[in-house]
Amino acid sequence: MRVSRFCLSVFRANPWPICLFFLANIIAFTIAPIVLGYQMQWFFEAIMGESPELGTAFCLVIWMIVLAVARMMFMLGRTIFYQATAYVVSAMLRRNVFENILRRRGVRSLGSYTGDILSRLRDDVDGYTWFVHTVGYYGSFFLFCLCGLAIMWTIDETVTWVVALPIVLISALVTIIKPRIQALTSSERDSTTKVTGFIGSIFSNVESIKAACAEQAVVDEFRKHNKARGAATLRYDVVGAFV
Repeated sequence: MRVSRFCLSVFRANPWPICLFFLANIIAFTIAPIVLGYQMQWFFEAIMGESPELGTAFCLVIWMIVLAVARMMFMLGRTIFYQATAYVVSAMLRRNVFENILRRRGVRSLGSYTGDILSRLRDDVDGYTWFVHTVGYYGSFFLFCLCGLAIMWTIDETVTWVVALPIVLISALVTIIKPRIQALTSSERDSTTKVTGFIGSIFSNVESIKAACAEQAVVDEFRKHNKARGAATLRYDVVGAFV
């Protein structure tokens, strides 16, 4: 299933919390900072006497406080909507996975190792909820950047180019190293799958391991898989933090 189709299916199943979450993000991180910036401009113009029609400085201060409180309320609302969406979507996805597994016959019908199934059940669901949070959070900041660049363009085109060029270069760099990030993600997931699958094999063959007196060999093999997983996770975290 393609990512766009999957996201659309989840949105159709739970539309209102997701819509309210995105709306709260846009208001808190896009609209409110722009309005606050204009309020600061009007405030200093009122102090300098350039805009006497805006009212007294006291009224402007009250309006700024009201705007800040409203923004805090929207930020609280986005947290509530995100948590509601995360819990509902996580429960729905895990339920669908379990129902799909129980409809099949035998372990071989899973189409993958048990460790891979457990890793996807544990990590992929949380990854999707984090994806929704990332899209809402960074998407609102992206809209704020576009609005900020548009406002800067009306003030000074040269300064706008100076600010916009580093952003374009960073975006191009991320696009170039995207295959490397995907490879690191796949490596980290595969190493985690091996560890999870190995643990499952240990619990499934406890008597065989004891009968063969292979406890130390099993521990050494587990340490080997765990060391490889730690190295893959470290590489993924370093590159992710850099990006």
